[in-house]
Amino acid sequence: EHVYPHLQTPEQIPVLVDLLWGLAGISARELPVDEELFRLAQAPIRDALTVLPLKSLSKLAHAYNWAGVESFGLMEAVAQTIYQKCRNPAAGEPIDYPAFAQAMKSLAARQCWYEALGGLATQLVQKRQPGLLPRHIITIAKSLAMMKYDTAPEPFWTSARGAVLGSVQVLTPQQLQDVAWTWTVRKQFKDVELFNAISIRSLEVLKDFTPINLAIMVWAFAKQGRTQDVTLYKAASLHMLAHLNLYTTQNISNAVWGFAGVGFKDLPLLTEAANLITQRLQDEEGRASLTVDSSAHEERWLLLKGNCSV
Repeated sequence: EHVYPHLQTPEQIPVLVDLLWGLAGISARELPVDEELFRLAQAPIRDALTVLPLKSLSKLAHAYNWAGVESFGLMEAVAQTIYQKCRNPAAGEPIDYPAFAQAMKSLAARQCWYEALGGLATQLVQKRQPGLLPRHIITIAKSLAMMKYDTAPEPFWTSARGAVLGSVQVLTPQQLQDVAWTWTVRKQFKDVELFNAISIRSLEVLKDFTPINLAIMVWAFAKQGRTQDVTLYKAASLHMLAHLNLYTTQNISNAVWGFAGVGFKDLPLLTEAANLITQRLQDEEGRASLTVDSSAHEERWLLLKGNCSV
């Protein structure tokens, strides 16, 4: 209330963007977001988009994605502005690839897409521009998959695949999850060599997997028909069992579905999962979260029921 009136001049818009970005980050930690402020800020920000650097545009997309405030018109303008800036970068100002990749991710999460921006992204990856690192390429590839950008040419995927295989030994659990998910939702594209490498690296860093990392990984491997990765599934089920209380209903659902899909059965894990769901059903808050999480996964719970007598 006190700061916003002083942040509407063009020279102060970058400060306003930083303010929104910080507030959105707080809201992501389950504190209420000031939706009115985010709505009011759209008009002055939109008028100043062309003078904002790519990093500020990326922060802006990230902030509205985090906050979850309706902003389709603004995000569409942001996408167009990013395209213009990256298509014709100013002399002596290379593209800020971390900001570009993050903006792609945020725009895809908001289901706001600009066809020309997707085309530019594929060209940049195909050319493997200096400064465009494997982690940025993974983020861009996932963004294209999220938006079902089916016109990405095969040379793009070839280049992205090479970047992943060339850096697989340093990929983090989140990056491994993103690669597995991206290559799986891309029309069920199967790549034995790539998933062999992901399997080996996943075993090496499995202790650092979060519940969603593990659940999506197992789901993707099942979609790929990877029945041969028994060692990985055994390690994953043990890790999951040791941290089961941290798993949401949807995490458990995805993982159980994945294990069943490759014919891997771990009765202790299934038993504990069923017991945990039973406990969650016994209190009102648990029932509410279970209903929200599992509304689209009834068939997976039937599968769990069929594999376990609890």
